[in-house]
Amino acid sequence: MTMSAIQEYDCPNCGGPLTFDPSSAAWKCDYCFSKFNKEEIDEIFGQDKQEDATEEKGRNLNRRMEHSWRPITVPAVELN
Repeated sequence: MTMSAIQEYDCPNCGGPLTFDPSSAAWKCDYCFSKFNKEEIDEIFGQDKQEDATEEKGRNLNRRMEHSWRPITVPAVELN
């Protein structure tokens, strides 16, 4: 018995993980709610585009990190 490798994909729109939904036969992103069918996944993540996808994943991760931390300003309070 042979086992197939499980391929994991990251959303090309936001970099979040894609999960396969058997009921719709599509990959979905729980972060930006994008949805991709098999043809779209093959087009986006084809063998010749693996390097581009890895580079894009790094850019998306940087974007998410930039937006995940924001300083806040707290007004000064005078204590008696």
